[in-house]
Amino acid sequence: YIFQNTFGNALEEFDPMTGLTLSDVRHAVRNSMGTRPSLFLPEMAFELLVKRQIGLLRDLCLRVVDLSYDELANTISVACARHFERFDNLKNEAMTAGIN
Repeated sequence: YIFQNTFGNALEEFDPMTGLTLSDVRHAVRNSMGTRPSLFLPEMAFELLVKRQIGLLRDLCLRVVDLSYDELANTISVACARHFERFDNLKNEAMTAGIN
C-alpha cells in the first residue's frame, strides 16, 4: 500500500522539471563543454542537472521510509502480542531486533 498508493501517487504528481528552466540547461551544457562545441550532451552537465532534480525527491523518499518503518514496527508488535505472550524475554528481543 505504501509503495503503490502513497509513493506511486506522489511520483505521478511530481513534476521532474520543477525549478529547472531552459536557461539552466543551456548554462550547464555550455559550462561543461568548454571552448569546443560538442555533438553530444556532456555527461557532466547531465549529472549536475539530474542530481539537483533527484534532490527534490529526498523529502518524499524519507517520508516513505518513515511510513515503512512505522508499518514494520506495528506489524512486529501485533505479531509479538499474539505469538509471544508467554515468552516475555523473547517478545522483548523480537521487538528490539525488529525495530532497531
